[in-house]
Formats: sequence, C-alpha cells, structure tokens
Amino acid sequence: MRRKPTATAVSQDNQATLWRVQWPCSGSRWGKTYFATTYADSDELLIQTGAKRQVAAEGVAKKLEPAIRQAIASAKASA
Repeated sequence: MRRKPTATAVSQDNQATLWRVQWPCSGSRWGKTYFATTYADSDELLIQTGAKRQVAAEGVAKKLEPAIRQAIASAKASA
C-alpha cells in the first residue's frame, strides 16, 4: 500500500502559497520532502526539492504533480 503525502502551508501572501509536502517513510524507504508553490491567479504549480530547494526535474515534477495537488486539496479542505 502506498503512503499518501501530507501538505502543510508554510507561507502565504496575496499572490502565492508555499506548501511543504512530505511523503512518510516506509519500512524500506526514507521519507521525502518537496516544496510546492501555488499561485492565486493561475493553475501553475512550482515543485522544488526539499534538500537544496532546486526546481524539480520535469519528469519528476510530472510524476509527482497529481499526488501533490491531491495533498494540497485535502489540506485546504481540512483547514
């Protein structure tokens, strides 16, 4: 069973919200952290790595985007 990521709002202003998205560790893998920025006036999502805060590679970002969007939506719904 895959573990789902959790999103936490780190900072927020009128134009953008910065989210910390964490995947929990499992028995065989370490957990991972990414940062995602959402913008108020667009559907754009900027994904950065947790360690060096570099923009995630295009292939990695494309793979992670649906899970990150779902984690952010559930965080917004629970707030």
